[in-house]
Amino acid sequence: MTGGDISIIVGLLTTLGGGVAWLVKRHDAAKDPIPKAAAELAVAEQALGIIKESRDALREDVSRLKEERDEHKVRLDAQQEQIDTLRDDNATLHATVEQIKHLLSHATRFIETLLRWAKDGAKPPQPTLPHALEDLIDPTLYSPPAAD
Repeated sequence: MTGGDISIIVGLLTTLGGGVAWLVKRHDAAKDPIPKAAAELAVAEQALGIIKESRDALREDVSRLKEERDEHKVRLDAQQEQIDTLRDDNATLHATVEQIKHLLSHATRFIETLLRWAKDGAKPPQPTLPHALEDLIDPTLYSPPAAD
């Protein structure tokens, strides 16, 4: 139930109260004082009954809305947790892509050096393997320089 629904109910209750007052005044004008008191009492009891029913209905609606709000909060918390996890995964993937781009750049320069030597036909000294590629190359194909 939204604020607009509550406003409509309050408006209806106000209109109903005005109608009851009009009926009481109309009834008062038509009868003598003793039945007038009985009529006022009957109308007042009816009005109180309507107000109590409305109050109970509003309490039920408020209780239901609180339960729905709590359910939505639980769902939104779970969604926020998923978003945070995806954000962390995205940051990790971004870092991995940057690392791969860096390694690809080193590998490309190394391959270009080998292709230039192959094109010239001269047997060059073994090119220096970039440190970033050492874990990616078969060690039987490359021997790191001896430590001095």
